[in-house]
Amino acid sequence: MNSLAKTLLLVEDEALIALNTKMQLEKIGYSVSHVLTGEAAVNYALNPDSRSDLILMDINLGNGIDGTQAAEQILNQIEIPVVFLSSHTDPKVVEKTENITSYGYVVKNSGLTVLDASIKMAFKLFDAKQQHARSEKEYRRLFDTMPTGIVHQSADGTITSVNPAAERMLGSGLTEMIGKPSLTSTWKMIDENGNAVPDDEDPAMLALKTRKSVGPVERGFFVSEKGEYVWLKITATPLFNPGEDPRTSPTPVSKTSRPKNMLRKNPIDEIFLCRRFLIAALISFPSLISRGVSNSSVSHMTS
Repeated sequence: MNSLAKTLLLVEDEALIALNTKMQLEKIGYSVSHVLTGEAAVNYALNPDSRSDLILMDINLGNGIDGTQAAEQILNQIEIPVVFLSSHTDPKVVEKTENITSYGYVVKNSGLTVLDASIKMAFKLFDAKQQHARSEKEYRRLFDTMPTGIVHQSADGTITSVNPAAERMLGSGLTEMIGKPSLTSTWKMIDENGNAVPDDEDPAMLALKTRKSVGPVERGFFVSEKGEYVWLKITATPLFNPGEDPRTSPTPVSKTSRPKNMLRKNPIDEIFLCRRFLIAALISFPSLISRGVSNSSVSHMTS
């Protein structure tokens, strides 16, 4: 990281301390602006013409709002790393700052080396969070626009999200199921012979239980909204960290035609989507895989 490109806002109500800190930081390449009060800090930080890359915020600022209040007002408007400075080591004070931001807490008089290291660490953490946010945004865009249907469901059968492609395949009832166990849905799974698939033979749950990929298998779902069966080819693959139980199971699901041996059979009674119809995440999305949503499973459907 090139500190020469970084500008800091120092918020300190004691002028002599502020002057000394400002001079030390400028000697190692930072550009430093200084304000005396919390109100001035808010105005300066939110002014597009004077925004800094990082704020060094004293907690006790005399009359007016304190550093934590100023930080909250700033962070409600913009994203910027805030490192708190204080003479206090009271755990309650530290905990209060942690509830506002997590970029660091430096005890005054810790020395320039400690302060510089804290600033650099805050920048690295901020950059990492920004990158993660960009990845999340890109994944969400792909989730919403990709032709592969994705339904995300936790291991206990609760559906947490669906994308438009999945909804086109299985009907708008999917959206209504979010937050509900799939057992209460309007679908049930049948195999290529027209037999109802028991819960313990659900490809998704088998994958999570055996820690091995299951499929490809063809499964049928009666979508009452469409008044017809939808047939999908499913492969369930569990994801887990070494030494841990599987957390997710990305399941590519491709739309397919009705199996030949089902063409002459009458539809069996109204069916529901399987209790834990597995939900989806493409293995090619490392950001999703590394995130490893606890106790959840994922599936894909491609029309």
